[in-house]
Amino acid sequence: MPTLRNMALTIEQRGEACFHWVVLQADDGPAQEVPLFHRIESSARPLPSQAEALAAGRAVVRRLAEAEEAIDRIAAGARRERA
Repeated sequence: MPTLRNMALTIEQRGEACFHWVVLQADDGPAQEVPLFHRIESSARPLPSQAEALAAGRAVVRRLAEAEEAIDRIAAGARRERA
């Protein structure tokens, strides 16, 4: 079964024409009504627009998701080999 991560992408404006993307992930603690998120990645340099920051952050989320899928495929193959 695939690993699902509870992630969020947000854009922070830290000044005029100074936008940063931030990827957050919910803590794996006990179930809560409102999950607690922590920062897992963020842009090192500001981007000039909210749209550019959003596009760059979305690319990072996609990369993280693809990495998780690859790990799941490797784990599934290892399980089949042991069976």
